[in-house]
Amino acid sequence: MLIINKRNWAVFGCCLGLLFCLIIFLYLYNPIIKIELSGNQVPGQIVLSQSEQKMLIRELTRAQFIGRGVCQTPRLTLSVRKKKGMDRYLIDKDNLIYDSTGQIVQPGKKLQELLTALEQKLRDRSLYGEMIAWSEADKIFPRLARAQVQDFDSRLAFWVQRRAGRAHADVQPLTAEDTAIMKQIYGGKWSWKRRAILVKIKGRKLAASMNGMPHGAGAISGNNFPGHFCIHFYNSKTHSGRVNLEHQVMVWKAAGKFGEMTRRAVPRRIMEVFFTAVDQGEVNLAEQLMAIKDKKEKRDLNEILHRIEWLTVSGCKATQESPGQSVFLVKLEVGLEKEPGKLEREGYLLLCRSKGAAPWKIDGSSLLKLLKSQEKVQWPGGIKSQG
Repeated sequence: MLIINKRNWAVFGCCLGLLFCLIIFLYLYNPIIKIELSGNQVPGQIVLSQSEQKMLIRELTRAQFIGRGVCQTPRLTLSVRKKKGMDRYLIDKDNLIYDSTGQIVQPGKKLQELLTALEQKLRDRSLYGEMIAWSEADKIFPRLARAQVQDFDSRLAFWVQRRAGRAHADVQPLTAEDTAIMKQIYGGKWSWKRRAILVKIKGRKLAASMNGMPHGAGAISGNNFPGHFCIHFYNSKTHSGRVNLEHQVMVWKAAGKFGEMTRRAVPRRIMEVFFTAVDQGEVNLAEQLMAIKDKKEKRDLNEILHRIEWLTVSGCKATQESPGQSVFLVKLEVGLEKEPGKLEREGYLLLCRSKGAAPWKIDGSSLLKLLKSQEKVQWPGGIKSQG
């Protein structure tokens, strides 16, 4: 029996040796090229360093298997790119890791610390902010808390304190210097126009929107700001209890998610977002929703759109809707640069899409005709309806 046991152990040892050699061979045959981390809430990605990769692989092998399932709300994605193929791991809000086969592992302390550090690096390097709901932003940025506000376009930054607000944040600049920077962002003139901003607090960078008009009460003395101004986050509401599309468009911009938020929108929503972007001076965003046939049409539209200082849709009625195109009868009130008063424009606006689930776009030719038209249109039933 002793001889048999020795033989068994010898065979077992040989098998382990062969298995180890096979693992090394497979690793060398299909080596890891790089590992990338991307975020669901923060656009962009980072490439792990060699030391980070080694630690990640080592700690992944030590993680505890706890079952199988599907990650419903991934927070982070790890992409392990190999010479042949790629492995993808999804990480949820509780740091549970899901592989492509549905296995779930719970990371140990070292792996959790590594993931936290990598997520912070991702936030720091991203130009965009996290698009989080107001219910969460309200907790991260509570009353009397201080935060740095950075304008998305100019990258100028100033400090504020949240003083009030239930459905959004009512804030005030901390000092007269902060007020001066804010006014500089708005070109030296206070305005109700919304701007995309990043709210930096507690090591996080949140996508948000602000207006630039002092209003209501203010409690910080000596800051040269007569009142407060509003900061909105994703799905926050105005004092009247409604979600403000102007603010939401700016939040999408600050989060780098404008395309994502409009990709599956219905024609009426596309039209609403388009005219909102134009009204807020965001022609670059509006262009993403247009189908333009040639360079001349693009040049003509750009010339008109950049002259618009404000725009209101005073009437809108669907006249034709089909799988490939929708037509709306639209009435606009427009304020143009260096022209007193308001102009009224009426006409038909065509929205179309190429096929299937392609995004809806505003036809450039019909838009150009609408913006140039000075004719009155007979409205069906004599009703100018927003419905």
